[in-house]
Amino acid sequence: MPTLRRRLRSLAAAALPGFALACAPRPVTPPRPERPPPTPARPVTDVHFGRRVVDPYRWLEETSAPEVVGWLRAQNDYARRALDRTPGRAAMLARLHELDAETTRVEQALVAGGGLFFSERPPGRQKFRVRHRPPGGAERSAVDIEASAFSAVDYFTPSPDGRSLAYGASEGGGEDSTLFVVDAASGRPLGPPVPHARAAFVTWAPEGDAFFYSQETEQPGYESGGPAERKLIEMRVYARRLDAGGADPPVFGYGLPGSPFVAKYDLPRLALHAESPFALGLADLGLLDPVVVSVKRRDDLGDPAKPWRVIAPKSAGLIEVVLRGREVFALTAEGAPRYKLVRYALGAGGEVADVATILPEGRAVLKEVRLGADALYVSALDGASSRLYALGPGGGPPSEIALPAEGAVSALAADPSTPGCVLRLETWTREPRWLRCSAATGRCEDLGLVPPSPVRFDDVEARHLSAKSADGTAVPLTVLARRGTAFDGRNPTWLWGYGAYGIPLTPNFRPMRRAWFDAGGVIAVAHVRGGGEFGRPWHRAALRERKVRAVEDYLACAEELVRARVTSPARLAAYGRSAGGILAGGAITRRPELFGAAFIDVGALNMLRIERWPGGPPNAEEFGSVDTPEGFRGLYEVDAYHHVAPGVRYPAVLLATGANDPRQPAWSPAKMAAALQAATASGKPVLLRVEFEGGHGGAAATRDQQAELMADAYSFLLWHLGRPPAPAPGRP
Repeated sequence: MPTLRRRLRSLAAAALPGFALACAPRPVTPPRPERPPPTPARPVTDVHFGRRVVDPYRWLEETSAPEVVGWLRAQNDYARRALDRTPGRAAMLARLHELDAETTRVEQALVAGGGLFFSERPPGRQKFRVRHRPPGGAERSAVDIEASAFSAVDYFTPSPDGRSLAYGASEGGGEDSTLFVVDAASGRPLGPPVPHARAAFVTWAPEGDAFFYSQETEQPGYESGGPAERKLIEMRVYARRLDAGGADPPVFGYGLPGSPFVAKYDLPRLALHAESPFALGLADLGLLDPVVVSVKRRDDLGDPAKPWRVIAPKSAGLIEVVLRGREVFALTAEGAPRYKLVRYALGAGGEVADVATILPEGRAVLKEVRLGADALYVSALDGASSRLYALGPGGGPPSEIALPAEGAVSALAADPSTPGCVLRLETWTREPRWLRCSAATGRCEDLGLVPPSPVRFDDVEARHLSAKSADGTAVPLTVLARRGTAFDGRNPTWLWGYGAYGIPLTPNFRPMRRAWFDAGGVIAVAHVRGGGEFGRPWHRAALRERKVRAVEDYLACAEELVRARVTSPARLAAYGRSAGGILAGGAITRRPELFGAAFIDVGALNMLRIERWPGGPPNAEEFGSVDTPEGFRGLYEVDAYHHVAPGVRYPAVLLATGANDPRQPAWSPAKMAAALQAATASGKPVLLRVEFEGGHGGAAATRDQQAELMADAYSFLLWHLGRPPAPAPGRP
């Protein structure tokens, strides 16, 4: 170890004069961990377009097999023993509970019938509930699963009049939702539940007497497998009347007469409007990709002989589609990299009579469109801050509604029968604010859904850097640190990146981060390509076979943090969650010497097998398919598991997974853990943490599950970055 440390110092000093001292933190030697549970290699060889790929741990993919379950439990026990011995872990957990105890989170809000429905987790509760604030009435609970076997409310959609509520709930974080419909005031069931409705995309008939939901067709082995085995495949939209029994007829989707353009892995849904004689059939070609838009008269929905008419193919590049009367509004990237808002005027038979641009492309990236009774509301992202525009039904130029603070609009909702819109405005340093905004007044008012947080971030500031990627592209880098933090190369730093689906990393507030800042930590956010910070070109620059650019951007940001003396390799941690695992996994396998530790949470690490994942097939539009030469090459290039090499001195790595995760199955991080444990020559631990009653985490995790995970992550990273955590005195 001393020899390696001296070698790294000399290399850093040679590359960056004056940097040697910053690369030499006070040595902290963790106790030598016990040996991990043995993992036999049983190689399976695949041949892709003439290239042989050996997979030594393919057998771990059978996560329901007793041998694999036993292995996962042994790995988790090994990780628990190591994590529970980490210095400061108990104090860190107590601190995180303290920080989170008095915090209210509101994840989603929807407008219906002049009232408001929102999901919240107030202090003292483990799970989210759905609350209803009716117009002129007392606020009440609409859905409460706190004492039930369900772990999460996965989604909810109120009827247009606000009297009924459809919601999906699942167990163990598995997201295999059961769809319920209840009376919003009493909770009385309105018909039998719908099982296996994970991606239901519920749409209500304007009259409120029927609703439509999406569901995959039954596949062989579904009932014998757990929730993490079900796939989003051959989806159809079904109709259900509240006052009718019997089977729900399919009206749109895969394999149905009249909609042959809906492919096997498309995600179909409907859009309706009270004043429109038409229904829109929307077929998403993968996740967050352009949608095929078709139209049919509402009166003909039950008639399979009446075909759907495609009015916008994939090549039109439409997203965010809204129906109003005989008009269809949508954002499009066609001829507008940062998107423009267009209007399709429909003729009597649903044909397109005219197409017009009503909000042209500007400097800000147009993100969301919602329809209120008085206007179309459009949010746009301009750097790290958002803008809000309103376009009245009479036409004319858009008006900008002034937001009360600089921040990012992370949710936008409106109701066609109610004036105004509702949005969530987020910053890095204070609790989110839910606002009701009006086109008539041009102002926003706070709805009071989130009380002021007792956790203060007044001493935290954001600094903005830029990194140069391998091809010369400038990549923005946000650095969050306590005001006055010296950039002397000694700061434990957590580098976070995502880079997929066109999703930007925008400001957000998490009270638990207070513990990281109090330990002297820094959080860096890499705005890599593949995200949506600068519109469609930024996303598509790291799409499919070009996804490796996101990894290169992330590594460039890591190098910039070292160059700017924010931190040093010994104190730098790679962090990625979900698709962000591509970045963190790719970084530590390409440049292990650049990181002292890594935390990868429910990470995408075995990309060659993505189409084997339960939710994998619809992701082919984003990542590519192993069935094509270019798809195979691109997936292999960003497959961290297949880039693990024996004898390499890898950093300390904590991998976290959920046994019921349907998005990133447990076997993906499991195989990565097995490969790293067998290969690493650093003597640093590789731990696999398994949440056996959890899935993909996030809002589906309980309050205690989130605190336990972050206590493990913070204490693990701080210890292996040379700064063991200590409890901070007093209240937040």
